[in-house]
Amino acid sequence: MSFNSNLSFQEIIDKSMMDRIKRFITHKSSNVSNTEDLVQETMVKALSRKKTTEIENINAYINQVAKSVICDNWERTKEQETIECTDLLVSNNENPELIAINQQKIIQLHSVLDSLPELRRKVFILRRVEGLSYDEISEQLEISQDAIKKHITRAMALITLHVDRYN
Repeated sequence: MSFNSNLSFQEIIDKSMMDRIKRFITHKSSNVSNTEDLVQETMVKALSRKKTTEIENINAYINQVAKSVICDNWERTKEQETIECTDLLVSNNENPELIAINQQKIIQLHSVLDSLPELRRKVFILRRVEGLSYDEISEQLEISQDAIKKHITRAMALITLHVDRYN
């Protein structure tokens, strides 16, 4: 389906397209509880695009927007989970069982970090542990911000996979 610049997105988007986007997001996202929010965010981004070029394939374009929304949401969610996990691990809990569990989680995290390629590990530690900005990491390691995001996303995916597998 080609997108004629004489038509607006509102004229093209119908119930069947909304259902298709919802199915696409449900299939691609690991968290189906926020599917409706992701569909809405996808539509807002798609509808607010600058109309400088003609879209040849509206379905492919919407899928790409949806993928971007899913990735952004995943990063936000994982950042929040990382903050909560870090808070749990560094809490001053006196319970010996929880202390032992937390120590085991730290050992597992170190094991996963050690298995990462060197550059990915450096990027992850600079961003998540030392709290450097993308600009600072980019300058220090002489890599693009897109590469930084890629390394962080892949590191988080491996950490999440490892944690899910062993917990």
